[in-house]
Amino acid sequence: MGKPGLGTRVFLVVAGVNAGVFGVAGGVLFERLSSARNEVAVELADNLVATLRSSVRSDEANVTSILEWPGWKEVDDAVLVDRNLRDDRGALRPRGVLVHPVGSSRRDPGLDMKQLLAELEACVVEEQEFRVAGGRALPIAAGNNVWGAVWLRMRGREDVGQAVQTLLPWFMLSTVLLTGGTFLAVRRLVLVPVERLVAGSDAVRRGDLSARVPETGRDDELGELIVSFNAMTARVEGFNRELEQRVTEATAQARRAEHEAMIQRRLAAMGELAAGIAHEINNPLGGLLNAVEALRREELPDERRARYLDLLRDGLERIGITVGQVLRMAPRETRPDRVELLDVVEDALALVRHRAESEGVTIERVVDEGAAPTTVLGARNELGQALLNLLVNALDALADRGRPGRVTIRLSGDESESPPSLRLSVQDDGPGVDAETLERATDLFFSTKEVGRGSGLGLSIVHNVADSHGGRLELASEVGRFFRATLVVPRARREGRT
Repeated sequence: MGKPGLGTRVFLVVAGVNAGVFGVAGGVLFERLSSARNEVAVELADNLVATLRSSVRSDEANVTSILEWPGWKEVDDAVLVDRNLRDDRGALRPRGVLVHPVGSSRRDPGLDMKQLLAELEACVVEEQEFRVAGGRALPIAAGNNVWGAVWLRMRGREDVGQAVQTLLPWFMLSTVLLTGGTFLAVRRLVLVPVERLVAGSDAVRRGDLSARVPETGRDDELGELIVSFNAMTARVEGFNRELEQRVTEATAQARRAEHEAMIQRRLAAMGELAAGIAHEINNPLGGLLNAVEALRREELPDERRARYLDLLRDGLERIGITVGQVLRMAPRETRPDRVELLDVVEDALALVRHRAESEGVTIERVVDEGAAPTTVLGARNELGQALLNLLVNALDALADRGRPGRVTIRLSGDESESPPSLRLSVQDDGPGVDAETLERATDLFFSTKEVGRGSGLGLSIVHNVADSHGGRLELASEVGRFFRATLVVPRARREGRT
Protein backbone atom coordinates (compact mmCIF):
# COMPACT_ATOMS: atom_id res chain seq x y z
CA MET A 1 0.00 0.00 0.00
CA GLY A 2 1.49 3.32 -1.11
CA LYS A 3 1.99 6.41 0.93
CA PRO A 4 -1.17 8.65 0.96
CA GLY A 5 -0.94 11.79 -1.13
CA LEU A 6 -0.60 15.30 0.23
CA GLY A 7 -4.28 16.04 -0.44
CA THR A 8 -5.43 12.98 1.50
CA ARG A 9 -3.18 13.81 4.42
CA VAL A 10 -4.35 17.44 4.52
CA PHE A 11 -7.97 16.30 4.42
CA LEU A 12 -7.42 13.87 7.30
CA VAL A 13 -5.62 16.54 9.33
CA VAL A 14 -8.39 19.09 8.76
CA ALA A 15 -11.08 16.52 9.58
CA GLY A 16 -9.22 15.42 12.69
CA VAL A 17 -8.73 19.00 13.90
CA ASN A 18 -12.36 19.92 13.33
CA ALA A 19 -13.59 16.71 14.98
CA GLY A 20 -11.29 17.34 17.91
CA VAL A 21 -12.46 20.95 18.29
CA PHE A 22 -16.11 19.97 18.17
CA GLY A 23 -15.47 17.02 20.47
CA VAL A 24 -13.89 19.29 23.09
CA ALA A 25 -16.66 21.83 22.63
CA GLY A 26 -19.28 19.10 23.02
CA GLY A 27 -17.60 17.80 26.17
CA VAL A 28 -17.48 21.27 27.69
CA LEU A 29 -21.13 21.86 26.77
CA PHE A 30 -22.12 18.51 28.26
CA GLU A 31 -20.34 19.31 31.50
CA ARG A 32 -21.91 22.73 31.68
CA LEU A 33 -25.38 21.30 31.04
CA SER A 34 -24.77 18.67 33.70
CA SER A 35 -23.55 21.27 36.16
CA ALA A 36 -26.52 23.51 35.46
CA ARG A 37 -28.87 20.58 35.83
CA ASN A 38 -27.27 19.61 39.14
CA GLU A 39 -27.72 23.14 40.40
CA VAL A 40 -31.37 22.99 39.38
CA ALA A 41 -31.71 19.59 41.11
CA VAL A 42 -30.24 20.97 44.34
CA GLU A 43 -32.54 23.95 44.15
CA LEU A 44 -35.56 21.71 43.54
CA ALA A 45 -34.57 19.44 46.43
CA ASP A 46 -34.29 22.39 48.75
CA ASN A 47 -37.66 23.67 47.53
CA LEU A 48 -39.19 20.21 48.12
CA VAL A 49 -37.81 20.03 51.63
CA ALA A 50 -39.22 23.48 52.36
CA THR A 51 -42.60 22.38 50.93
CA LEU A 52 -42.60 19.21 53.01
CA ARG A 53 -41.78 21.09 56.16
CA SER A 54 -44.65 23.45 55.53
CA SER A 55 -46.96 20.50 54.92
CA VAL A 56 -46.14 18.78 58.21
CA ARG A 57 -47.93 19.84 61.42
CA SER A 58 -46.77 18.03 64.51
CA ASP A 59 -46.84 14.37 63.59
CA GLU A 60 -49.33 14.69 60.74
CA ALA A 61 -48.52 15.49 57.12
CA ASN A 62 -50.78 17.01 54.48
CA VAL A 63 -50.24 14.36 51.87
CA THR A 64 -52.51 16.11 49.35
CA SER A 65 -50.44 19.26 49.53
CA ILE A 66 -47.29 17.25 49.16
CA LEU A 67 -48.54 15.44 46.05
CA GLU A 68 -49.58 18.74 44.43
CA TRP A 69 -46.02 20.10 44.56
CA PRO A 70 -45.24 21.16 40.93
CA GLY A 71 -41.61 20.05 41.10
CA TRP A 72 -42.47 16.34 40.97
CA LYS A 73 -42.32 16.43 37.14
CA GLU A 74 -38.58 16.96 37.38
CA VAL A 75 -38.21 13.93 39.64
CA ASP A 76 -37.54 10.49 38.24
CA ASP A 77 -38.43 8.53 41.43
CA ALA A 78 -39.21 9.37 45.06
CA VAL A 79 -40.19 7.77 48.41
CA LEU A 80 -41.63 9.68 51.38
CA VAL A 81 -41.76 8.11 54.88
CA ASP A 82 -42.23 9.25 58.47
CA ARG A 83 -40.02 8.09 61.29
CA ASN A 84 -42.20 5.03 62.13
CA LEU A 85 -40.21 2.58 60.05
CA ARG A 86 -40.23 -0.48 62.31
CA ASP A 87 -43.01 -2.72 63.66
CA ASP A 88 -43.42 -3.93 67.23
CA ARG A 89 -40.90 -6.69 66.71
CA GLY A 90 -38.30 -4.30 65.36
CA ALA A 91 -38.59 -5.41 61.79
CA LEU A 92 -37.97 -2.73 59.11
CA ARG A 93 -41.58 -2.24 58.01
CA PRO A 94 -43.15 1.23 57.82
CA ARG A 95 -46.18 1.63 60.08
CA GLY A 96 -46.95 5.21 59.24
CA VAL A 97 -46.58 7.22 56.08
CA LEU A 98 -45.14 5.53 52.95
CA VAL A 99 -45.84 7.56 49.85
CA HIS A 100 -44.56 7.18 46.25
CA PRO A 101 -45.19 10.69 44.91
CA VAL A 102 -44.34 9.89 41.23
CA GLY A 103 -45.68 6.34 41.38
CA SER A 104 -43.85 3.05 41.52
CA SER A 105 -44.71 1.70 38.03
CA ARG A 106 -41.64 3.28 36.39
CA ARG A 107 -39.31 2.32 39.20
CA ASP A 108 -36.16 0.41 38.38
CA PRO A 109 -36.80 -3.26 39.26
CA GLY A 110 -33.30 -3.47 40.60
CA LEU A 111 -33.94 -0.90 43.32
CA ASP A 112 -33.51 -2.55 46.77
CA MET A 113 -36.37 -1.08 48.83
CA LYS A 114 -35.18 -2.65 52.06
CA GLN A 115 -31.75 -1.03 51.67
CA LEU A 116 -33.41 2.24 50.71
CA LEU A 117 -35.65 2.16 53.83
CA ALA A 118 -32.59 1.44 55.98
CA GLU A 119 -30.84 4.50 54.54
CA LEU A 120 -33.94 6.63 55.15
CA GLU A 121 -34.05 5.40 58.76
CA ALA A 122 -30.39 6.35 59.19
CA CYS A 123 -31.18 9.73 57.68
CA VAL A 124 -33.94 10.25 60.25
CA VAL A 125 -31.88 9.03 63.18
CA GLU A 126 -28.71 10.94 62.30
CA GLU A 127 -30.58 13.92 60.84
CA GLN A 128 -28.14 13.98 57.92
CA GLU A 129 -28.35 13.85 54.14
CA PHE A 130 -27.29 10.63 52.40
CA ARG A 131 -26.68 9.77 48.77
CA VAL A 132 -28.16 6.41 47.89
CA ALA A 133 -29.38 4.59 44.76
CA GLY A 134 -28.42 7.49 42.49
CA GLY A 135 -30.46 9.99 44.48
CA ARG A 136 -30.53 11.96 47.73
CA ALA A 137 -32.07 11.00 51.12
CA LEU A 138 -33.05 14.17 53.04
CA PRO A 139 -34.41 14.44 56.61
CA ILE A 140 -37.70 16.37 57.10
CA ALA A 141 -37.86 18.43 60.26
CA ALA A 142 -41.07 19.44 62.01
CA GLY A 143 -40.28 21.97 64.68
CA ASN A 144 -37.43 20.68 66.78
CA ASN A 145 -38.00 17.06 65.80
CA VAL A 146 -37.45 15.04 62.64
CA TRP A 147 -40.77 14.02 61.18
CA GLY A 148 -39.42 11.65 58.53
CA ALA A 149 -37.35 11.57 55.36
CA VAL A 150 -37.68 11.74 51.61
CA TRP A 151 -35.59 10.08 48.87
CA LEU A 152 -35.65 11.49 45.38
CA ARG A 153 -33.73 10.98 42.16
CA MET A 154 -33.75 13.81 39.60
CA ARG A 155 -34.00 13.46 35.81
CA GLY A 156 -30.99 15.65 35.15
CA ARG A 157 -28.64 13.17 33.41
CA GLU A 158 -31.29 11.81 31.05
CA ASP A 159 -32.34 15.31 30.03
CA VAL A 160 -28.71 16.22 29.35
CA GLY A 161 -28.27 13.03 27.35
CA GLN A 162 -31.34 13.89 25.29
CA ALA A 163 -29.95 17.35 24.68
CA VAL A 164 -26.64 15.86 23.54
CA GLN A 165 -28.45 13.43 21.21
CA THR A 166 -30.37 16.35 19.76
CA LEU A 167 -27.24 18.43 19.20
CA LEU A 168 -24.99 15.61 17.96
CA PRO A 169 -26.29 15.51 14.35
CA TRP A 170 -25.84 19.25 14.07
CA PHE A 171 -22.34 18.97 15.46
CA MET A 172 -21.54 16.25 12.90
CA LEU A 173 -23.07 18.25 10.04
CA SER A 174 -21.13 21.36 11.00
CA THR A 175 -17.93 19.29 11.25
CA VAL A 176 -18.44 17.87 7.74
CA LEU A 177 -19.26 21.28 6.27
CA LEU A 178 -16.35 22.98 7.98
CA THR A 179 -13.96 20.20 6.98
CA GLY A 180 -15.12 20.27 3.36
CA GLY A 181 -14.95 24.04 3.13
CA THR A 182 -11.52 24.19 4.74
CA PHE A 183 -10.21 21.43 2.50
CA LEU A 184 -11.52 23.07 -0.67
CA ALA A 185 -9.93 26.37 0.34
CA VAL A 186 -6.62 24.69 1.20
CA ARG A 187 -6.72 22.70 -2.04
CA ARG A 188 -7.27 25.77 -4.18
CA LEU A 189 -4.75 27.95 -2.37
CA VAL A 190 -2.06 25.38 -1.54
CA LEU A 191 -2.53 21.84 -2.86
CA VAL A 192 -3.17 22.60 -6.54
CA PRO A 193 -0.11 24.92 -6.86
CA VAL A 194 2.03 22.37 -5.00
CA GLU A 195 0.85 19.54 -7.29
CA ARG A 196 1.72 21.66 -10.31
CA LEU A 197 5.16 22.35 -8.85
CA VAL A 198 5.71 18.62 -8.28
CA ALA A 199 4.67 17.83 -11.88
CA GLY A 200 7.02 20.52 -13.19
CA SER A 201 9.89 19.24 -11.03
CA ASP A 202 9.33 15.68 -12.29
CA ALA A 203 9.39 16.91 -15.89
CA VAL A 204 12.68 18.75 -15.28
CA ARG A 205 14.11 15.69 -13.55
CA ARG A 206 13.28 13.64 -16.67
CA GLY A 207 15.22 16.14 -18.77
CA ASP A 208 12.38 18.34 -20.06
CA LEU A 209 13.86 21.76 -19.34
CA SER A 210 11.05 23.45 -21.27
CA ALA A 211 8.53 22.52 -18.54
CA ARG A 212 6.77 25.49 -16.94
CA VAL A 213 4.25 25.66 -14.09
CA PRO A 214 1.04 27.69 -14.68
CA GLU A 215 1.21 30.81 -12.52
CA THR A 216 -1.54 31.47 -9.96
CA GLY A 217 -1.61 35.23 -10.42
CA ARG A 218 -1.62 35.66 -6.65
CA ASP A 219 0.88 37.78 -4.79
CA ASP A 220 1.62 35.23 -2.07
CA GLU A 221 4.47 32.88 -1.18
CA LEU A 222 3.34 30.06 -3.48
CA GLY A 223 2.80 32.45 -6.36
CA GLU A 224 6.32 33.85 -5.92
CA LEU A 225 7.70 30.30 -5.65
CA ILE A 226 6.11 29.30 -8.99
CA VAL A 227 7.43 32.46 -10.67
CA SER A 228 10.92 31.71 -9.30
CA PHE A 229 10.69 28.07 -10.46
CA ASN A 230 9.76 29.11 -14.01
CA ALA A 231 12.56 31.67 -14.07
CA MET A 232 15.04 29.05 -12.81
CA THR A 233 14.03 26.45 -15.42
CA ALA A 234 14.19 29.06 -18.18
CA ARG A 235 17.68 30.01 -17.09
CA VAL A 236 18.80 26.37 -16.84
CA GLU A 237 17.30 25.70 -20.29
CA GLY A 238 19.30 28.61 -21.68
CA PHE A 239 22.48 27.35 -20.01
CA ASN A 240 21.83 23.85 -21.36
CA ARG A 241 21.24 25.14 -24.89
CA GLU A 242 24.44 27.19 -24.70
CA LEU A 243 26.32 24.21 -23.27
CA GLU A 244 25.08 21.95 -26.08
CA GLN A 245 26.24 24.50 -28.62
CA ARG A 246 29.65 24.76 -26.99
CA VAL A 247 29.96 20.97 -26.79
CA THR A 248 29.07 20.71 -30.47
CA GLU A 249 31.69 23.29 -31.36
CA ALA A 250 34.30 21.66 -29.09
CA THR A 251 33.52 18.23 -30.57
CA ALA A 252 33.90 19.56 -34.10
CA GLN A 253 37.15 21.25 -33.13
CA ALA A 254 38.42 18.03 -31.49
CA ARG A 255 37.51 16.03 -34.58
CA ARG A 256 39.36 18.51 -36.78
CA ALA A 257 42.37 18.33 -34.47
CA GLU A 258 42.13 14.52 -34.47
CA HIS A 259 41.97 14.48 -38.24
CA GLU A 260 44.97 16.77 -38.52
CA ALA A 261 46.89 14.74 -35.97
CA MET A 262 45.95 11.55 -37.82
CA ILE A 263 47.35 13.04 -41.01
CA GLN A 264 50.51 13.98 -39.11
CA ARG A 265 50.73 10.46 -37.73
CA ARG A 266 50.32 8.98 -41.19
CA LEU A 267 52.95 11.32 -42.58
CA ALA A 268 55.31 10.23 -39.80
CA ALA A 269 54.50 6.60 -40.58
CA MET A 270 55.10 7.28 -44.24
CA GLY A 271 58.54 8.59 -43.31
CA GLU A 272 59.23 5.37 -41.45
CA LEU A 273 57.94 3.35 -44.38
CA ALA A 274 59.87 5.42 -46.90
CA ALA A 275 63.14 4.73 -45.12
CA GLY A 276 62.43 1.01 -45.04
CA ILE A 277 61.21 0.94 -48.62
CA ALA A 278 64.24 2.88 -49.85
CA HIS A 279 66.54 0.43 -48.10
CA GLU A 280 64.70 -2.64 -49.37
CA ILE A 281 64.57 -1.34 -52.95
CA ASN A 282 68.03 0.26 -53.11
CA ASN A 283 69.79 -2.97 -52.20
CA PRO A 284 68.61 -4.96 -55.24
CA LEU A 285 68.44 -1.86 -57.44
CA GLY A 286 72.21 -1.46 -57.61
CA GLY A 287 72.65 -5.07 -58.71
CA LEU A 288 69.86 -4.67 -61.26
CA LEU A 289 71.57 -1.68 -62.86
CA ASN A 290 74.88 -3.56 -63.07
CA ALA A 291 73.10 -6.54 -64.63
CA VAL A 292 71.42 -4.30 -67.22
CA GLU A 293 74.77 -2.71 -68.17
CA ALA A 294 76.33 -6.16 -68.56
CA LEU A 295 73.46 -7.41 -70.68
CA ARG A 296 74.06 -4.58 -73.13
CA ARG A 297 77.38 -6.13 -74.16
CA GLU A 298 76.90 -8.29 -77.24
CA GLU A 299 79.94 -10.40 -76.57
CA LEU A 300 78.52 -11.56 -73.21
CA PRO A 301 78.57 -15.36 -73.02
CA ASP A 302 75.22 -17.08 -72.91
CA GLU A 303 75.97 -18.59 -69.49
CA ARG A 304 76.66 -15.22 -67.90
CA ARG A 305 73.72 -13.67 -69.76
CA ALA A 306 71.43 -16.29 -68.23
CA ARG A 307 72.88 -15.62 -64.75
CA TYR A 308 72.33 -11.85 -65.15
CA LEU A 309 68.78 -12.49 -66.25
CA ASP A 310 68.22 -14.59 -63.11
CA LEU A 311 69.62 -11.69 -61.05
CA LEU A 312 67.20 -9.30 -62.73
CA ARG A 313 64.30 -11.64 -62.00
CA ASP A 314 65.31 -12.12 -58.32
CA GLY A 315 65.79 -8.37 -57.83
CA LEU A 316 62.44 -7.52 -59.36
CA GLU A 317 60.73 -10.19 -57.27
CA ARG A 318 62.32 -8.73 -54.14
CA ILE A 319 61.08 -5.27 -55.08
CA GLY A 320 57.65 -6.74 -55.78
CA ILE A 321 57.58 -8.35 -52.32
CA THR A 322 58.49 -5.01 -50.70
CA VAL A 323 55.75 -3.19 -52.62
CA GLY A 324 53.28 -5.90 -51.64
CA GLN A 325 54.16 -5.47 -47.99
CA VAL A 326 53.56 -1.73 -48.27
CA LEU A 327 50.24 -2.28 -50.00
CA ARG A 328 49.10 -4.68 -47.31
CA MET A 329 49.77 -1.92 -44.74
CA ALA A 330 47.94 0.78 -46.72
CA PRO A 331 44.55 1.93 -45.28
CA ARG A 332 41.58 0.74 -47.35
CA GLU A 333 38.07 -0.56 -46.94
CA THR A 334 38.20 -4.31 -46.47
CA ARG A 335 35.85 -7.04 -45.36
CA PRO A 336 36.83 -9.23 -42.39
CA ASP A 337 38.75 -12.27 -43.55
CA ARG A 338 40.96 -14.99 -42.11
CA VAL A 339 44.35 -13.44 -41.40
CA GLU A 340 47.56 -15.27 -40.54
CA LEU A 341 49.19 -13.24 -37.74
CA LEU A 342 52.66 -14.63 -38.54
CA ASP A 343 52.42 -13.09 -42.02
CA VAL A 344 51.39 -9.77 -40.45
CA VAL A 345 54.45 -9.96 -38.19
CA GLU A 346 56.75 -10.62 -41.16
CA ASP A 347 55.35 -7.68 -43.14
CA ALA A 348 55.77 -5.28 -40.21
CA LEU A 349 59.28 -6.52 -39.46
CA ALA A 350 60.31 -5.97 -43.07
CA LEU A 351 59.30 -2.31 -42.85
CA VAL A 352 61.23 -1.52 -39.64
CA ARG A 353 64.19 -3.87 -40.05
CA HIS A 354 66.34 -1.23 -41.77
CA ARG A 355 65.78 1.31 -38.97
CA ALA A 356 66.40 -1.29 -36.29
CA GLU A 357 69.68 -2.36 -37.88
CA SER A 358 70.81 1.25 -38.32
CA GLU A 359 70.13 2.00 -34.66
CA GLY A 360 71.70 -1.23 -33.39
CA VAL A 361 68.39 -2.64 -32.07
CA THR A 362 67.94 -6.40 -32.01
CA ILE A 363 64.44 -7.63 -32.89
CA GLU A 364 63.60 -11.11 -31.68
CA ARG A 365 60.53 -13.04 -32.76
CA VAL A 366 59.20 -15.77 -30.41
CA VAL A 367 56.30 -18.12 -31.11
CA ASP A 368 55.24 -20.06 -28.01
CA GLU A 369 54.13 -23.65 -28.04
CA GLY A 370 50.36 -23.84 -28.28
CA ALA A 371 50.11 -20.64 -30.31
CA ALA A 372 49.05 -22.51 -33.45
CA PRO A 373 46.80 -22.03 -35.22
CA THR A 374 47.72 -18.33 -35.46
CA THR A 375 44.75 -17.30 -37.56
CA VAL A 376 42.32 -14.53 -36.62
CA LEU A 377 39.29 -13.03 -38.34
CA GLY A 378 39.80 -9.37 -39.24
CA ALA A 379 41.38 -6.77 -41.52
CA ARG A 380 45.00 -7.52 -42.38
CA ASN A 381 45.93 -3.91 -43.07
CA GLU A 382 44.52 -2.72 -39.71
CA LEU A 383 46.32 -5.45 -37.77
CA GLY A 384 49.52 -4.66 -39.65
CA GLN A 385 49.17 -0.94 -38.94
CA ALA A 386 48.60 -1.69 -35.24
CA LEU A 387 51.71 -3.91 -35.02
CA LEU A 388 53.77 -1.36 -36.97
CA ASN A 389 52.72 1.34 -34.47
CA LEU A 390 53.85 -0.86 -31.57
CA LEU A 391 57.21 -1.52 -33.21
CA VAL A 392 57.77 2.17 -34.02
CA ASN A 393 56.89 3.11 -30.40
CA ALA A 394 59.42 0.54 -29.15
CA LEU A 395 62.15 1.87 -31.45
CA ASP A 396 61.37 5.45 -30.43
CA ALA A 397 61.65 4.51 -26.73
CA LEU A 398 65.04 2.88 -27.30
CA ALA A 399 66.22 5.86 -29.38
CA ASP A 400 65.31 8.21 -26.54
CA ARG A 401 67.46 6.13 -24.19
CA GLY A 402 70.49 6.72 -26.42
CA ARG A 403 71.92 3.19 -26.58
CA PRO A 404 71.04 -0.04 -28.44
CA GLY A 405 68.42 -2.33 -27.05
CA ARG A 406 66.21 -5.31 -27.71
CA VAL A 407 62.64 -5.64 -28.93
CA THR A 408 60.84 -8.96 -28.47
CA ILE A 409 57.76 -9.93 -30.49
CA ARG A 410 55.96 -12.83 -28.82
CA LEU A 411 52.96 -14.71 -30.17
CA SER A 412 51.13 -17.03 -27.77
CA GLY A 413 47.72 -18.64 -27.34
CA ASP A 414 45.28 -18.43 -24.42
CA GLU A 415 42.72 -21.23 -24.29
CA SER A 416 41.37 -20.13 -20.91
CA GLU A 417 39.40 -17.30 -22.46
CA SER A 418 36.07 -17.68 -24.22
CA PRO A 419 36.47 -17.67 -27.13
CA PRO A 420 40.16 -18.73 -27.19
CA SER A 421 42.46 -15.85 -28.07
CA LEU A 422 45.89 -15.06 -29.49
CA ARG A 423 48.24 -12.70 -27.67
CA LEU A 424 50.67 -10.67 -29.78
CA SER A 425 53.03 -8.67 -27.55
CA VAL A 426 55.80 -6.20 -28.33
CA GLN A 427 58.24 -5.59 -25.46
CA ASP A 428 61.28 -3.33 -25.35
CA ASP A 429 63.95 -3.02 -22.66
CA GLY A 430 63.77 0.75 -22.74
CA PRO A 431 63.16 3.27 -19.92
CA GLY A 432 59.51 2.29 -19.36
CA VAL A 433 56.88 4.58 -17.79
CA ASP A 434 55.35 5.04 -14.34
CA ALA A 435 51.87 3.84 -13.33
CA GLU A 436 50.21 7.24 -13.79
CA THR A 437 51.58 7.60 -17.33
CA LEU A 438 50.60 4.01 -18.13
CA GLU A 439 46.96 4.72 -17.25
CA ARG A 440 46.88 7.58 -19.77
CA ALA A 441 48.90 5.87 -22.49
CA THR A 442 45.85 5.10 -24.70
CA ASP A 443 44.25 8.54 -24.24
CA LEU A 444 43.76 10.44 -27.47
CA PHE A 445 46.64 12.91 -28.17
CA PHE A 446 48.56 11.86 -25.06
CA SER A 447 52.29 11.50 -25.73
CA THR A 448 55.49 11.45 -23.68
CA LYS A 449 57.57 12.51 -26.68
CA GLU A 450 58.77 16.02 -27.39
CA VAL A 451 56.48 18.40 -29.25
CA GLY A 452 56.62 17.66 -32.97
CA ARG A 453 57.84 14.08 -32.49
CA GLY A 454 54.65 12.39 -31.36
CA SER A 455 50.97 12.83 -32.18
CA GLY A 456 49.60 10.85 -29.24
CA LEU A 457 47.64 8.60 -31.61
CA GLY A 458 49.82 5.48 -31.83
CA LEU A 459 48.47 3.48 -28.89
CA SER A 460 45.03 5.01 -29.36
CA ILE A 461 44.91 3.57 -32.89
CA VAL A 462 46.07 0.18 -31.59
CA HIS A 463 43.37 0.28 -28.91
CA ASN A 464 40.69 1.03 -31.51
CA VAL A 465 41.95 -1.79 -33.78
CA ALA A 466 41.84 -4.25 -30.86
CA ASP A 467 38.33 -3.14 -29.93
CA SER A 468 37.06 -3.38 -33.51
CA HIS A 469 38.37 -6.97 -33.67
CA GLY A 470 36.57 -7.95 -30.46
CA GLY A 471 39.78 -7.89 -28.43
CA ARG A 472 41.68 -5.55 -26.17
CA LEU A 473 45.04 -3.86 -25.64
CA GLU A 474 46.94 -4.68 -22.43
CA LEU A 475 49.82 -2.49 -21.25
CA ALA A 476 52.49 -3.24 -18.65
CA SER A 477 55.66 -1.39 -17.71
CA GLU A 478 58.31 -0.96 -15.06
CA VAL A 479 60.38 2.18 -14.92
CA GLY A 480 63.95 1.54 -16.07
CA ARG A 481 63.27 -2.05 -17.19
CA PHE A 482 60.65 -2.54 -19.89
CA PHE A 483 57.47 -1.51 -21.65
CA ARG A 484 55.11 -4.17 -23.04
CA ALA A 485 52.03 -3.78 -25.22
CA THR A 486 49.91 -6.88 -25.86
CA LEU A 487 47.28 -7.07 -28.58
CA VAL A 488 44.70 -9.71 -27.57
CA VAL A 489 42.31 -10.85 -30.34
CA PRO A 490 39.97 -13.87 -30.60
CA ARG A 491 41.34 -16.86 -32.48
CA ALA A 492 39.47 -17.64 -35.72
CA ARG A 493 37.42 -20.81 -35.68
CA ARG A 494 38.83 -23.67 -37.68
CA GLU A 495 37.34 -23.94 -41.14
CA GLY A 496 34.50 -26.41 -41.32
CA ARG A 497 33.82 -26.09 -37.57
CA THR A 498 30.48 -24.69 -36.44
